[in-house]
Amino acid sequence: MEPLVHLIIPPLVLLAFIPKLRKLIFSLLIFSVIMDLDVFIPGAFHRILFHNLLFVLIVVLIIYFIFGGIHSIISGYYLISHLILDLGAPGFSIFWPFYKNLVGIETVLLKTTTGVWTEKFGLVITPLSEFTNKINYSTYLSTTGTILAILVCLGIILYLNKEKLIKK
Repeated sequence: MEPLVHLIIPPLVLLAFIPKLRKLIFSLLIFSVIMDLDVFIPGAFHRILFHNLLFVLIVVLIIYFIFGGIHSIISGYYLISHLILDLGAPGFSIFWPFYKNLVGIETVLLKTTTGVWTEKFGLVITPLSEFTNKINYSTYLSTTGTILAILVCLGIILYLNKEKLIKK
């Protein structure tokens, strides 16, 4: 999933449930995209080096010892939400460096124009050697991300104009 989606969905969920922590939610927002920095490391493959539970554990422990509990919980939420949003095939290297496969899911349910239903649900396991031998690309903006950005912008515009909209 592209970084824009990682920057939009997790903080909106947190703001919906714990709006009192708004400043903290926005101050830790960098943790929602920090895993994607592996694209800037020469020789590293995206969704391997930082996209795993070991990386999450290390970062959360560092945050915990520097800033304390609530900071580590929110940063951990951002990191785990990043993994969840990247769970679509081919997945990510959940237990790297101990397990040398990408783990993902593939879910498709559609109805063709002839009325036939097609479905595909399941776990996708991709060996790292198979993944790293292919062209390694990363999406930075897609149609989904653009649509989500437009919806968020519309929400912000409505919020900023709420007094004008609800005048009697």
